[in-house]
Amino acid sequence: LDLALVIDTTGSMTDELDYLKAEIDRIAESVRLRFPNVDQRYALILYRDEGDRYLTRTFDFTNSLGQFQKTLSQQRAAGGGDYPEAMHIALEQSALLSWRDKNTARVLFLVGDAPPHNHFFNRTFKAINQLRSQQVTVFPIAASGAGDGVEFVMRHAAFVTSGQYLFLTDHSGVGNAHSRPQAKRYNVEHLDRLMLRMIASEL
Repeated sequence: LDLALVIDTTGSMTDELDYLKAEIDRIAESVRLRFPNVDQRYALILYRDEGDRYLTRTFDFTNSLGQFQKTLSQQRAAGGGDYPEAMHIALEQSALLSWRDKNTARVLFLVGDAPPHNHFFNRTFKAINQLRSQQVTVFPIAASGAGDGVEFVMRHAAFVTSGQYLFLTDHSGVGNAHSRPQAKRYNVEHLDRLMLRMIASEL
């Protein structure tokens, strides 16, 4: 299993980032117990936007869950200001990670609440297509405040990579108020269980 977390770390994402920092150990342990013979590696990409303290931070795959957890725990959400963020660059860097070939489940969770800037949509879609060619399955997670623009991009990413579009609701217990889901029917489950189910579907 090569598992990458790509996370918007602007100020509005504080609750979602804190949740992932608290739950990543449980998710990894659940994968280990359910699939004891699976070798796990973890990568992390953080992104904000132009003018923030950083545009992206990339931590390539490691097989040390402890190191990954330490790196994740040191991150903070801040910055932002306008609605769109630098999602396009984060996805471009995702394609440059050291994904393993052959018998590997390549899973990417894209967690955010804002779309790329309009003039970077083409670069965003090109990066998604590159991930598709690398057989990386993208599971976008729309966080609190996500509107139509981010849902459009995330649904596209999920569709072309054979993933699934996921979204938080006001019942999730994570984040602030959430946009009303466009889906007429959906099931609500804890985010850690949902992520584990998506990982298991690839393994």
